[in-house]
Amino acid sequence: MAGRLRKIRWYASRLRSMEPGERLFRVREAIRKRLWARRSARGWDNYEHIGDGEIGSFAPLGERLRMAASICPAVLAEAESAFDAGNYSSLGRPAISLFAMDSGTDDAFWFNDPVSGHRWPGSEKPAFDVAVRWTGEGLGDVKYVWELNRLQFLQPLAAAVAASDDAALARRVLDVVHAWASANPPGRGVNWVSGLELALRLVSLAVVVAGIGENRLEPADRVLIRRMAAAHGRQLAAFPSGFSSANNHLVAEGLGLLVAGWLAPDLPEARGWARAGRAVIEAEALAQVHPDGVGAEQSPTYHAFTLEMVALALLLSSDTPVVLPKAIPLRLAAGARFLMALANAEGRVPAIGDDDEGHVVFNTHAREERYCVSVAAAVGGLLGEPELAGVPRETGLRDLVFASPPAAETPWPERAEVQVFPCGGYTVVRDTCADHRIHLVFDHGPHGHTALAAHGHCDPLAIWLSVDGQPVFADAGTWLYHAGGDMRRRQREAGLHNTLLIGDRSPAQAAGAFAWTNKSNAEFLLVRTGPDWAVAGRHAGYLRDFGVHHVRRIERDGDAFRMVDTLEGAREVLPVSIRFLCDPAVEPEIEGGKVVLSKQGVRLLEMEIPAGFRCEIRLESLSPRFGELVPTRQVVLHGALAPNAVAQTAISLAARQARVEHAHGGTVVTANWAKSAPVEHATSSSGRA
Repeated sequence: MAGRLRKIRWYASRLRSMEPGERLFRVREAIRKRLWARRSARGWDNYEHIGDGEIGSFAPLGERLRMAASICPAVLAEAESAFDAGNYSSLGRPAISLFAMDSGTDDAFWFNDPVSGHRWPGSEKPAFDVAVRWTGEGLGDVKYVWELNRLQFLQPLAAAVAASDDAALARRVLDVVHAWASANPPGRGVNWVSGLELALRLVSLAVVVAGIGENRLEPADRVLIRRMAAAHGRQLAAFPSGFSSANNHLVAEGLGLLVAGWLAPDLPEARGWARAGRAVIEAEALAQVHPDGVGAEQSPTYHAFTLEMVALALLLSSDTPVVLPKAIPLRLAAGARFLMALANAEGRVPAIGDDDEGHVVFNTHAREERYCVSVAAAVGGLLGEPELAGVPRETGLRDLVFASPPAAETPWPERAEVQVFPCGGYTVVRDTCADHRIHLVFDHGPHGHTALAAHGHCDPLAIWLSVDGQPVFADAGTWLYHAGGDMRRRQREAGLHNTLLIGDRSPAQAAGAFAWTNKSNAEFLLVRTGPDWAVAGRHAGYLRDFGVHHVRRIERDGDAFRMVDTLEGAREVLPVSIRFLCDPAVEPEIEGGKVVLSKQGVRLLEMEIPAGFRCEIRLESLSPRFGELVPTRQVVLHGALAPNAVAQTAISLAARQARVEHAHGGTVVTANWAKSAPVEHATSSSGRA
């Protein structure tokens, strides 16, 4: 009963967010899906008329893959080692065995959830009857299964074949492709539900073809690849993401159509797929990346994901008749510059909005913590702009594919550098306070992309702060999607973001895993550059319920900066809370009228509690990566704002002094020293440190 009520509420919320045109679109789509499900019962028999023929070469990609042994040998070695062992991990979860006891490919690999251990539907069920939103409540989060079925683990193996001309390895890779097709007939099971998954699988297939070489494929391989291109291309063309779903999924579908057309260029539909894919990439690259370079989805990682797809389309099209307009490289460069602005000195970007760790090109076997700057560097390599590779990053296959320039140290500006992105709604400040490097990001932009705003969070006027490369005020992150339950809701709403709440009420409420009952769009008010910089914004998320705008102003004040919150238009006293979610490495502590934030005994900064407010330090959780939750602390300042009143929070950087406590025989000894001086730990119980 509870599950049925959740379904009803979800569908009701989705209907409310749809314009009349989308409702008609969805009805027609549902009818087409019913017909498609009936046709899918024949599986690969629907494609038996497709035989041997032309296969795309992807020559530019193949040429770069042949250099893999000299550019990223460790990635190739790890890939071959994992392939020999036959065990693969999805998003850091327990490994699943690819091979059965008889050394053949185990069909369970494609369907078993590595966390729950349950099996998702396969060929026994039409794809569009697999309700991933609701089935996941019992089986787990579908992301784990889909991740493996993108076949991205084959990409470095294809590079190894290209680099070594290893015919035996090529055969083993192609056998895995055959095994996947045998277990996943078109239109059947969980792996044919999402167009995005189809598109990324086509990219992996293109990398396999480029690495092995179309001339070395056996007739049976060629037939299978052509049939896979047809099956994927036809479904992508039949069910495009539209209206409120036209986000990164639509970009992926455009890329997938291009690749399907290039894989089997003599198929009757191939030219039409390429034209349709080109039109999608051309339109969505401009729609989903604002002119100032900010991603429309209000998620840096989804923005990087979109940029990577567009960049790959641009790279692959260099050997085809498809010509993308000059506006596309310009928008790619703008998007990459925004990602570089978001990155701190360690190459880390605030976890704003959703992040499911998706990528297009397999880069390394380790989970990428600097994916955004890796994509920015890839754009820099593609466009010949080396300045887009100025911070540390993980290097791997993506660097090879896009000829990314090596990372170079980016000097911290001697004076404050204030970058405003007015379309996407962010201001980024790089400054030095009390001899510390600070990196401040302030959100004064829209809630998200399209009516759904699926991957944006309710974080209007939130800040993210890093000191000397150490994140201090962080984001709640993304734990799970369909299986995230109430934690998914909390991570999306304002309560776990670094902003102000009235009466513990989020200015926008989540409706299911990817929808909202209302939006909390913010707007940019002013900026002042220079040493005494200032920036301000406001949002109307509380206008309906409380008749007020929340206004926040942040300004430099000597070796500190002040954050001033007001409720514009208030006619009565309203209870508020100002919240700061700390990075798990940061330890907040109340000392009188201040909150001191430290890391391993070293003070990072101090916050003055606003007059009339009290401070609470809560134990909370945040997600540093998909599927993981770790404990952290949240500083909550409780108080009230009367009409025309302000709450002023002064944040000052600690002097470069450390306070470390050593216990010796039950006695606590406090030692103070300059941070740059060497630390000597006591070797006896004499009380000296």
